[in-house]
Amino acid sequence: MAIVEKQWRLSPSQFGQVQQCGYRHLLKLADALPLPTSGAAVLGVVMHGMLGTHASHPFSSTAGFDAEWQRQVDQQETQLLADPVTAGLVPLAQTVRKYAIKKATLRRSLVGTMSLSTPSRIASSVGAASSSGAKLGAEVWLAAGRIAGRADLIRQGVSGVEIVDYKTGYYAATESSGLPIAKPEYAQQLQLYAALYHAETTIWPTRGLLIGLAGGEVAVPFTPADCLSVLAGANQMLDSLEQAARLGTGLELARPAPETCRFCSYRLNCHPYLLLLHAAGGAIGADVLGALGRTTATENRLNLTIVTSTGPIVIQAAGRVANRLNGEAIAGSGQWAVVSGVRQTPGSRTFTAEPTAVIRIVEEFDNTSSTSCFA
Repeated sequence: MAIVEKQWRLSPSQFGQVQQCGYRHLLKLADALPLPTSGAAVLGVVMHGMLGTHASHPFSSTAGFDAEWQRQVDQQETQLLADPVTAGLVPLAQTVRKYAIKKATLRRSLVGTMSLSTPSRIASSVGAASSSGAKLGAEVWLAAGRIAGRADLIRQGVSGVEIVDYKTGYYAATESSGLPIAKPEYAQQLQLYAALYHAETTIWPTRGLLIGLAGGEVAVPFTPADCLSVLAGANQMLDSLEQAARLGTGLELARPAPETCRFCSYRLNCHPYLLLLHAAGGAIGADVLGALGRTTATENRLNLTIVTSTGPIVIQAAGRVANRLNGEAIAGSGQWAVVSGVRQTPGSRTFTAEPTAVIRIVEEFDNTSSTSCFA
C-alpha cells in the first residue's frame, strides 16, 4: 500500500519523536524494515505492564509481584523466541543489563503501597465513565480527529481529573532551583492527552503526572490554552508530514544527529543518517558502516573485518549471533553494509556484537546521491 493511502494518525507518545525528526514517522508509515528490538526495550514493556497491573490490582506481597513479573517476562520471551534474531535475548535475566536491579527497584516501589489509582476510587473497567461524566480507568483510549492515543491511567484526584503516564527511563530534568521538572517532550505528551480528554468529555483535567520506576513522580500542570496550543501544533505537524509524502519527498524532514538517531529503529533506511555515519568515519554508537571484509570463524566465535573510510574495524561475536552473522557476512562479502547492534571496546577499533546484532546491505554512495522511501 502506498504511504499516501495510509490512515494518517499521530499519538501523543509519537509527538515528541516527530518533533525531533519527521522522517522517522514517514519511514514507519512506509513499512520500512525496523531494527530488532533491544533487551532494554523489552524489559521496559514488562515494567510498564507491571505498573499498569498495580494501578488496578495493587501488589500486596513479594510473592504476588514475582509471580506477575514472571508471567509478563514469559509472555515477552515467547514472542522473542519466534524470531531467530531476537531469540538471542532469551533469557532476559541474563541478557539485559541491570535486570535484577530494575526488578528489585520496582518491587520495592510497588509492593505494599497504595494503588497508583489513588487518591480516588477509579472505575474498575477500562475506559468506564463516572457519574460526573469523566472517563476514568487504565489504558483509556482518547481521540480528537487524527490525534489519538491510549492514556496509561486517568484518575479522579483531590482537585480534579489527573492523567498519569508511566516512565521506565529518565523522564525529568532539573530546573535552576534544583527541583525536578518534566522533560518538555513528556510535558507536551500529557498536555495532548488533556486536550483529547476535553474533546471527548468537555472536562479539563487539572494536571498530569509522570510516575517512574522507583516510585517518584513529577507533576505537569494543565491550562486549557497550553493544551489546545499543543493539539493545534500536532495537527499542523501531521499536515506537514502528509504533504511531504504526497509530494513524493520527505528527506527534508530528516534531522540526522547522533543523539537523535541512536534511538530510531528505522535509521538504517535513512540515507541522511548513512551519510552522517560515513562522514564520522564509519562508526557511530551501535552502528558500523563499510565494506564487508574477511571473516574468521572458529567454534562459535567470529572475527569480521569491516573496511571503513578510516581503516578496518573488527567485529567480534560469540555463540548464536556469531553463527548468524558469519552466514550473513559471507553472503554479502565485498558489499557495503551496516553492522548494527555492536558495542565498542573503549580506545580501540574493535566492537562486540550484541545478541540482536544484524547486517544490512546498503548501496555504496558518494555523499551526493539521495534516496527516499517515497521515490
